[in-house]
Amino acid sequence: MAYVLALDTMEKERPYEDHSCTFMGALLCDGVASFVQLGDGAIVVNNVDGSGWQHIFWPQHGEQANMTNFLVNSNALQSFEFRSLKCNVDEVSMFTDGLEGLLLRRADKAAHAPFFDRAFAFV
Repeated sequence: MAYVLALDTMEKERPYEDHSCTFMGALLCDGVASFVQLGDGAIVVNNVDGSGWQHIFWPQHGEQANMTNFLVNSNALQSFEFRSLKCNVDEVSMFTDGLEGLLLRRADKAAHAPFFDRAFAFV
């Protein structure tokens, strides 16, 4: 399947799969925080309930490590994850799959708090 994409005022036919990407977002308001994610990478927040750094969604992977869900997949709408929290989120970090191995501990499915503590202290 192909569709038309305007690039530099010229229309070029590109394979749909050339535009594969994952998606994550956060909407933070006073007393409420909402999150959405499709694919790998992760959203990590601090002080949701006083327990420190925690992931909102675990990265979506397929049977192999390099497989995930993309916006262009036919099942994309069914693969989106949504979560809303009634609380103030003090700090939020979103990162791609390239950093998962450094920032998430797979053994206990937890965020690597020492990294986030140091990174947010710096900024």
